[in-house]
Amino acid sequence: MHRFALWRLLAGPGRFGMFFLGSILTNIGTWAQNFAAVLLVYRLTGSTTQVGLVSVAQFAAPILLVRWTGAVADRVDRRLTIIVCQLLGAAATLVLVVASATGTVTPALVLAVTLVLGVFLAFQTPAQLALVPLLVTPAQLDSAFSLNGAQFNLARAVAPVLAGLLVGSFGFTVVFALNTVTFLLYLLAILLVRPAPQERPASRPRLLATLETVRRTRYVTTLLAVAFVVSGATDAAVTLGPALGVTLAGDDGAAGSIMTAFAGGAALAAIGLASWVERFRRRLPAAILVQALGLAGVALAPSLPVALVAVAVMGSAFILGVNRALSLIQQRVPAVALGRVMALFAVCVATSKPVFALADGFLSDRLGPRWAVAALAATAVVTGTLLWRQGTAADQASASAAGAPVTAPAPADRAAAVGQGIAPAD
Repeated sequence: MHRFALWRLLAGPGRFGMFFLGSILTNIGTWAQNFAAVLLVYRLTGSTTQVGLVSVAQFAAPILLVRWTGAVADRVDRRLTIIVCQLLGAAATLVLVVASATGTVTPALVLAVTLVLGVFLAFQTPAQLALVPLLVTPAQLDSAFSLNGAQFNLARAVAPVLAGLLVGSFGFTVVFALNTVTFLLYLLAILLVRPAPQERPASRPRLLATLETVRRTRYVTTLLAVAFVVSGATDAAVTLGPALGVTLAGDDGAAGSIMTAFAGGAALAAIGLASWVERFRRRLPAAILVQALGLAGVALAPSLPVALVAVAVMGSAFILGVNRALSLIQQRVPAVALGRVMALFAVCVATSKPVFALADGFLSDRLGPRWAVAALAATAVVTGTLLWRQGTAADQASASAAGAPVTAPAPADRAAAVGQGIAPAD
């Protein structure tokens, strides 16, 4: 991203820079606590089943509460929603701080606090995603989501390392205290942003009405499905990481390098490539096909260094693809329904993880991790190809209706067609 464009984005009237800074701080705190909670429960119980319950507690709430989370994001001031979630999150983590400091922490308490934090996160996520368009101009939306994705992935890569160092040097209490502080810092950042006025529905939103809006809004259902596939395909760096480490380097510890390469590629793309790829019309299907190329490179890699390069490519394509899908959804959905659709987007991303993890694990156990990654690559190829063909068909239909040759429309005409749902943007 050009430095002047980046400065205009961060220092604009909406103060997106404050939002960005607060987001990265709270995400570092959240991911550090997630790591510490898993490690603490394992040390207390020695049970991987108990550890699995902690992971379920983290991500179950967005799926179970989708009926209400999006409606709150549309009816209630989004800044207020985030502020309340941060206050309650800080209070919940403070319970862990006290219990850990006094030696009274139990696995049940860790699980309960994690579940409560998951509920707060379920309400915060759609409000946070729907707040971004109120802080930036429409032309800056892609770049804003790219930066937002970059900070999330950087936090996910840095936080476990930071948490490990803090636990080893000072104990679990310091990690939980750090998360409490980052909740409050993000709260302060949200108090300082200046969003545009928020449109709100005239009546109480209902989930079925939201689903009908999605169905009637051309291309949005496709984009939600794309978000599911693009997010799920990243499982090659998570569930399959240890098995790939053993296959490529004889050490499951290489999974950490694989995850770092993925996060690094995502961050590089978000910061360095976002503005460059905006010149390409069909950058969403192109990003998915590049993601497939990265996955294929992992499946065929003769050594760990080669695989790490391929994983970085995969991470770059992932962040460009999922952020483009998110931006296109926000351009198409009525402003009064944006929070509810963002809740559906969060559900698609959240449900993709266990679905792909189960499928990948099954294939890896029976055929090996390379074949499991190859299956992910094939899924991405099919998705990207279908999306590309859908865009081509829409272009041809639009051109035929106008009696014009099948060529790319002028930017203004294309924007009008996209806004009316006649043609997918890319």
